[in-house]
Amino acid sequence: QNVNRARGCYALILCAVYPLMYRYLPDETLRDTVLSRAVAAAMVAATVCMYNILKVYGKGLFILYAGTKFGFSLQVLFAGSLYSLRESYPHLVNFFEKEALMISCCVEFGFLLYYCESRRIVSVPFVRDACKRYHPLLIFVFIVNMLKEKFWSRLPMSVSWATLLECVLVFLFLKKMIRGIITTVVETVRSKKESSDKRESFARKQRRTSVFDVTSSAGRRSSIFESIDFGELSSSLGSSRGINLNALKEE
Repeated sequence: QNVNRARGCYALILCAVYPLMYRYLPDETLRDTVLSRAVAAAMVAATVCMYNILKVYGKGLFILYAGTKFGFSLQVLFAGSLYSLRESYPHLVNFFEKEALMISCCVEFGFLLYYCESRRIVSVPFVRDACKRYHPLLIFVFIVNMLKEKFWSRLPMSVSWATLLECVLVFLFLKKMIRGIITTVVETVRSKKESSDKRESFARKQRRTSVFDVTSSAGRRSSIFESIDFGELSSSLGSSRGINLNALKEE
């Protein structure tokens, strides 16, 4: 519950603070160093609290959900104003908006599946497998987009360090995911081959053994019809029914 609160509540609030401030606050307010440093200090405190919650579950989640906000807030504390950083890095607002969209997609997808699991629509293993596949792929698409638009050279070091670590984590997740998919496919093919071999072995055994086969006293296996004395049956039943069992045997 603490982890879900951290990534479901804190992460969504933190990723929306700077984009909203840059979009809707006037330049005079952004030039105010007291307000900028107060917001940055609150962001640092919130990200530290978020780290204490997420470190038990996975420190990589902190880099994904709060790494860029933590680094940028520290730089605001030293730089003094949000306006000066926006003027120095004009692509910063666009990056924060895209990152907020990516985090929102990750969080909403996970909580939607967990809601479906609580209503017994999907199973818990399905939710875990879907999140393990969806989140790395979404982050991988985000990183590829950042590489395509060359955001690395347009962002301050306080933000780019987190994006570089995200890139490393994404490639590690992608490697693990590909290995898991290959292992699953190999195990599936192996199990199908083993089951088909068992069926073929059982079929061969059934073809070699028949319910009409008997074993004589000499150890020779013969048909059960060869052990019937048709002569005695002819003497007992032939007169009453007119059936020639010897002729039936020949046929």
